[in-house]
Amino acid sequence: MPPTPLKINDKNIELVHQYKYLGCWLNDQWDHSQEIKIRIEMARNAFFKMRDLLCNRDFNLDLRMRILHCYVLSVLLYGVESWTMTQATEKKLAAFEMWCFRRMLRIPWVDRVRNEEVLNRMKRKRELLSVVKRRKLRYLGHVMRNPKYEIIQLILQGKVQGKRGVANEKKTHLMDGQSPWMVAFYKTHQIQDATNMILQATERDDTVLLDPLRQLS
Repeated sequence: MPPTPLKINDKNIELVHQYKYLGCWLNDQWDHSQEIKIRIEMARNAFFKMRDLLCNRDFNLDLRMRILHCYVLSVLLYGVESWTMTQATEKKLAAFEMWCFRRMLRIPWVDRVRNEEVLNRMKRKRELLSVVKRRKLRYLGHVMRNPKYEIIQLILQGKVQGKRGVANEKKTHLMDGQSPWMVAFYKTHQIQDATNMILQATERDDTVLLDPLRQLS
């Protein structure tokens, strides 16, 4: 079905396939992969601008990591709450995180150093994807608590059409076909409790809860 033409003051509004809104690129396919690629390159440029500090061994790693979070990852994660994550985009984000670590340690690209060794030298674990999921969960909690998002809440918690079978549990759009943590999120009606449950699972790398979360995102 062709799009309906829009007019304002008898003037046709140009139809475009993508446009920039509040610093984010949106398209008619609701595909965030292009936006994520752009954000990665913008963060890479920000890294190069701060390279003299980030790669300076006179500063300890903790200080350089704080600079990285403040001036580089903040550029990367702008608007992350609205991203639709896929395995491909997760790999790109994880690869960018390791790229930053390797530059900070001044590891030449010709040296075959495994990621595990890089993390050992950095004395930390992969954390970028956990930050992404944490921020998305916090935004979900904000949406579910705020009365001005009533329509979105109705979509998430609205009743599924059709009759319920005998002894079958009542379902909503939020619960129907979703992962266990989302079901718990709805059942308890405790937004903060459910968020804390996911944050704790992230810290202890609980695959039972996190694997369905990764599939959902």
